[in-house]
Amino acid sequence: ITGLQGGKWMSGTIDLALKLRPDTERIFVVNGSRDGGRDVEAEIARQLQPRTSTVELVSLKGLSLSDLTSRVAAIPDRSVVFYIRQAIRNQSQDLDPFEGLAQVLRASPVPVFVQQEEFVGRGVVGGYMWGYAPDARRMADITRRIVSGTHPRDVPVGEASYDTLLDWRQLQRWGIEESNLPP
Repeated sequence: ITGLQGGKWMSGTIDLALKLRPDTERIFVVNGSRDGGRDVEAEIARQLQPRTSTVELVSLKGLSLSDLTSRVAAIPDRSVVFYIRQAIRNQSQDLDPFEGLAQVLRASPVPVFVQQEEFVGRGVVGGYMWGYAPDARRMADITRRIVSGTHPRDVPVGEASYDTLLDWRQLQRWGIEESNLPP
């Protein structure tokens, strides 16, 4: 088996949020999906583990949209929101994740960070994003090699591409110092 190893966007986005907002005491994770998202929650908790002495992880998982927005509106200072998804409108209706994001942004008194590039430009600060395009080219190259006869064990597993993506308007809105930005 070969391919690209991913999953580092969580710790990358957490590290970015803490660098941009060094006084952060709590990270509220929005993960509203009917499947429960246990795998994502467990991975975020695992990647946050080295920071638990200074930062509390608060899960906002599986809530209806109205419950979520009321909880988000009450988030205290020195916190950030890490938006994974909100696909639950209520007990019987699903919700488009972009609409869920818009509602969270409307309610949030603190900056919101994300892991998906398509959410940037909609009111989020940004995050540590997976590079779809460069990794698609790399996977195509791996596939070409295998189809041409290279055995998969002879193609080393690579690391997925990640990069920081920020919205300058949101940095200004939240008073984030330019000196805190990554290179």
